[in-house]
Amino acid sequence: MAGNLESRHRPGAGGLPACAYYQRKPAQYPHGYRHRLPAHYHEMYPSEDHPNAGVFMQDQVRALSSFAETFVFNANPYNRGAYRQTDMARFYDFHLFEKRWPGPFNALAYAVWERQALRVAKRIPKPDLIHLHGAALRGGLAAKLAAYWGVPLAVTEHTGPWSTISDRPYILRRVKKVMEAADCLMPVSRHLAGEITASGIRPKRTEVLGNPVNTELFSLRSTPLTARKNILYLGRLDDFKGALRTLRAFAKAAEQLPGYTLTIAGEGEEASGIRAFIETHSLEGRVEFHEGFFFREQMLEYFHAASFLVFPSLHESFGLVPLEAMSTGLPVLLTDRTGPRDFFDPMVGMQVDPESEEAIAEGMRAMAGRINEFEPVSIRQHVVDGWGVERYAEKLKKSYPKRVN
Repeated sequence: MAGNLESRHRPGAGGLPACAYYQRKPAQYPHGYRHRLPAHYHEMYPSEDHPNAGVFMQDQVRALSSFAETFVFNANPYNRGAYRQTDMARFYDFHLFEKRWPGPFNALAYAVWERQALRVAKRIPKPDLIHLHGAALRGGLAAKLAAYWGVPLAVTEHTGPWSTISDRPYILRRVKKVMEAADCLMPVSRHLAGEITASGIRPKRTEVLGNPVNTELFSLRSTPLTARKNILYLGRLDDFKGALRTLRAFAKAAEQLPGYTLTIAGEGEEASGIRAFIETHSLEGRVEFHEGFFFREQMLEYFHAASFLVFPSLHESFGLVPLEAMSTGLPVLLTDRTGPRDFFDPMVGMQVDPESEEAIAEGMRAMAGRINEFEPVSIRQHVVDGWGVERYAEKLKKSYPKRVN
């Protein structure tokens, strides 16, 4: 209900939401001490109306719940539909307005919402730590709550490209205030950490943890990489992601890729251009285009049916899709820019200039020529050891302020 705080704990529903608490489980800690740790997650969060928004937050809560009882506070100015929930956490959902206000009044609506959300959040039991995901929209609320309760504030930042914040002075000032007040800033990649510093923000402490990967869901393939000679692009069909560049590159390399097909799966602005290119170049027999939204279980099926993934994105704050693919043992032809450089290793594939269709085409030929050299078990272990949920939980606990740990 708009304007009300609702506490829900509904086992078995699928996703999760935007501010959270954790309470250590005494059975796992023989000394019996307990922690409540709230975490504000940013506005991109799975709901009935936006089922794929911030879906990676499921793995954040999964990691936290491995060592703490977790509470999630979803606060959003406007109604985004019922948030998808999980039995891993207790959820407190709050929105103030049923519909978005007209453009000129958005700032006023946000100010009213933040004031009311702060009043509502104070009714939740005092935590030992607030963990915020995304400083731009929820940062002011999280910082005020941390000051009110006298608890540490940790901030994980996912925003990319960072220019969406750094090129807007008013938002940058607001973000700078939150990040410099935080006890620990956790950018999801070294590239993003550098961009934040370059924009004039000086955090007290910075820890780069990446994002967790659900290696249980994204399981190891049971068939050889050559069982079906198939190259995969899976993701948003936006220009910076590179689906159309992947298609054009495949057309250039097709004669040197005998027996290989290309599958493009996703939705976005390039869909019409992709359909037109396939028709114009008579590629119907070599290219499959699956337009639409895909749940993670469907993504797993695509990964298991592919020989390698192509991911030529121009910029990523982290780049979760290739890591999820690698968790299944799938090698990747990966952008050589921004966040994904943190998890690239020669044993998992090759890097490529994402702007060059010729370079992508050559990368496809090289990957196909080396396909028998890649070892799916080793590729998966690279992910498990660096970004699996258990490993991420260990890194997170070590990164929290010492007075919480």
